[in-house]
Amino acid sequence: YPRTKVEISDMSAAADLLLELKPAVIGGWPSQLSMLATVWASKGYGNAPGPRFIQTGGERLDPSVRRQLEETFWAPVRDMYSSWELELIAWQCVSTGAYHVSDETVALEVITDGRAAREGEMGIAVGTALHSFASPFIRYAQGDMITMGRAQCECGAPFGTIASIDGRTREYFAGPDGRLMGATRVAIEITTAGGWVRQSQVVRVGDSELVIRIEPMRAPSAEELGRVRGALQNYLGTSFTFELKIVDRVVDDAGGKFRVLIDARENP
Repeated sequence: YPRTKVEISDMSAAADLLLELKPAVIGGWPSQLSMLATVWASKGYGNAPGPRFIQTGGERLDPSVRRQLEETFWAPVRDMYSSWELELIAWQCVSTGAYHVSDETVALEVITDGRAAREGEMGIAVGTALHSFASPFIRYAQGDMITMGRAQCECGAPFGTIASIDGRTREYFAGPDGRLMGATRVAIEITTAGGWVRQSQVVRVGDSELVIRIEPMRAPSAEELGRVRGALQNYLGTSFTFELKIVDRVVDDAGGKFRVLIDARENP
């Protein structure tokens, strides 16, 4: 397919351009595509011919964002896992939801406690690029936490699998009692309890104080907010106190990519 890059600084203009182009595939970061979907629906483009599928990557794909994209564009979402160093690493199976490892191009390991992870265990992604001849990457630690999948996908495709992509190592933080918490796990708890959530972000403002910033797809009811608070309390326990803050948009980093954890103690 011919490829066109769409400028998203003006999301309304981007939606108009996509309506004109009628692309077979729309790809991008989940946070950006989610904003596009909101504008697309607000402009009444829901009945326009949609793409064959939506391709996501570069960020963790929340289930609530997947639902939003599929319902807005009437097209399935295909998530991909890649990096600048290793290029394509894995893509999501349309049958099982697991990720097929690109075994022809990368030798992928999942390392936990200094050993190879077993099926169902989470560890650090370590990869060797098999075709980077000029500047090889050998056992390169991606900085991603992933869960080891089956040796071969249940769909019958001859690929090893990743069960899930669980977030960046920098998205984990220790509580005052030493307990290790995951900002991505916080996001999972929130989106599981609240289907109205587009994105959430953990801001650590003190050693035991958090602000949980939530960008909604719509205004939640008091009962819906209560379910999210309860889910967070169950996960965080007594390690942290937290404040929920509903915002128009969570803050991206300088490169425009969504960050699930910000430590305001280091960068007020």
